[in-house]
Amino acid sequence: MRVGFVGLGLMGAPMAMHLIRAGLEVAVYNRSPGKAAPHGEAGAAVCASPAELAGRSQVVLICVSDTEAVESVLFSPEGVAGALEPGGLIVDHSTISPTATREFAARLAGSGISFVDAPVTGGTKGALEGKLVAMAGGKSDDLERARPVLEHYAPTVVHVGPVGQGQLIKLCNNLVGSLHVLAMAEGFHFAGVLGLDLKLTHQVIASGAAGSFIWENWGGRLVEGDLSPGFKIALHHKDIRLVLDECRRVGLELPGLQLVAGMYEKALALGLGELGDQALVRVLEQRSGK
Repeated sequence: MRVGFVGLGLMGAPMAMHLIRAGLEVAVYNRSPGKAAPHGEAGAAVCASPAELAGRSQVVLICVSDTEAVESVLFSPEGVAGALEPGGLIVDHSTISPTATREFAARLAGSGISFVDAPVTGGTKGALEGKLVAMAGGKSDDLERARPVLEHYAPTVVHVGPVGQGQLIKLCNNLVGSLHVLAMAEGFHFAGVLGLDLKLTHQVIASGAAGSFIWENWGGRLVEGDLSPGFKIALHHKDIRLVLDECRRVGLELPGLQLVAGMYEKALALGLGELGDQALVRVLEQRSGK
């Protein structure tokens, strides 16, 4: 199967590399061409545009930052939609607007192109290890066409309903995750101010009922003073805004979401957007002066 992968960021780069190492015929494209160099060295065809990539592919996979970026990849003059043959399949791993996702799928269907929204969870660790979980919205037949490709980096692929449902479940996932991040940050800040051993605190809580993926992984980085991103604050903030949009659409109020949204806004104002979620603790330190 000829596969194209668009978007070689923190998540997309290792995902695409898994496909190359599995022996698939892979083409790649990234807006910053330098990021594609390792994939070219590993055997992928490095393309100059999404259109060139689509011309080489039967299945196109996308993993970019936001709704506007996906729209550009698909429908710009050099986009995928104008070059992918009818019968082609697009799988979007980005986390974007569910409403826009449904609109994109409808536009593509008019050209005979199928679309599956399959955002993933598991962070950079899961991407590197090939252990992501994908939540997929779309037709069953389309997902089954994609599954043999996806399983090289997402061994768990769950069909969650029609197009757009994958995005909604991913937003629910990131809503819950944001609250875990705030809990982690407050726990570490409390422990630090009270003079607890942070490494010991991390180990004890990770082994009990309050442990979580966020506590174990992002908290583990925080113990070491490592604020590098497994998931960037700016991207998580983008996802929180998408959740807020859905809440406004259906008239839903979530107090915890409002609280954590404010914390992420403060993190951006402090210039922390390119750091990992664990840097949210810096907001608490700034607020308390401790």
